[in-house]
Amino acid sequence: MASPTEDFFDTLARRGHATEVEHEHGRLRFELVDGPCTDHWLLNIDDGDITVSRDVPDADADAVFSVDRGLFDLAVAGQGNVVAAYLRGEVGVKGNLDLIATLVRLLPGPPPSSVTQVAGEGSRSG
Repeated sequence: MASPTEDFFDTLARRGHATEVEHEHGRLRFELVDGPCTDHWLLNIDDGDITVSRDVPDADADAVFSVDRGLFDLAVAGQGNVVAAYLRGEVGVKGNLDLIATLVRLLPGPPPSSVTQVAGEGSRSG
């Protein structure tokens, strides 16, 4: 069974073009740490055209994004927030920070049930 991370990158690769990043350019390398092992992925964005490569630990990149594999699994499943994790010091970023903002646009939002619950809680009257 594929992990949420593998599903995320496979979906991006099959998609081929993402309008969310249509005018963006750059190469973003991911270092996903799982104990003593590190998975490497490379995301290349060229005017919204996306290609994905795996097992590229030394690939040239405009930015490098290092994070715990479990945390990234949660983020790509819409259950975690990489920006909040970055602010907590749980994510390492080197290079072009604009590419990290680009990445955030490609991540799914929270599941619909949690959005509805939060919206519903805020609209209660006393």
